[in-house]
Amino acid sequence: LAVGGPRGSFQVADDYDGYVLIGDETALPAIARWLEILPEEAEVQVLIEVADEAERQDLPQGDNVRIQWLERNGFPAASSSLLEDALVDFEAPEGDVFYWIATESRRARMMRKFFEGHHAVPRDWIRSTGYWKAHPDDTDGD
Repeated sequence: LAVGGPRGSFQVADDYDGYVLIGDETALPAIARWLEILPEEAEVQVLIEVADEAERQDLPQGDNVRIQWLERNGFPAASSSLLEDALVDFEAPEGDVFYWIATESRRARMMRKFFEGHHAVPRDWIRSTGYWKAHPDDTDGD
């Protein structure tokens, strides 16, 4: 399974039991691509934060795909915490699960650390990418 994105392609095994895709509107094209190529039998949970209902898109959706749309409704993207708040009650698919996160840089890193720390997800089962920076002048290394 190969997924291409803004920073090139990477290989993800297609034998995970489930996949979790988390992103904001900047990640919608990549999320759509993921949903097209993931194995049909895999459980897939998707959390997508968008500006408002008008930003929702029709995405490929099979029987094992659950999509949760989170709408900011006028709240600035740079100061939103809707994705993080949704993780409080989040239940990942059972078994071996791959996590793909693409949103604002600091938020993406924080969510990766959340899954590593609170859910003991191995680091190599997470691909976390900052698609944009709220404060471009900041240097925010891992």
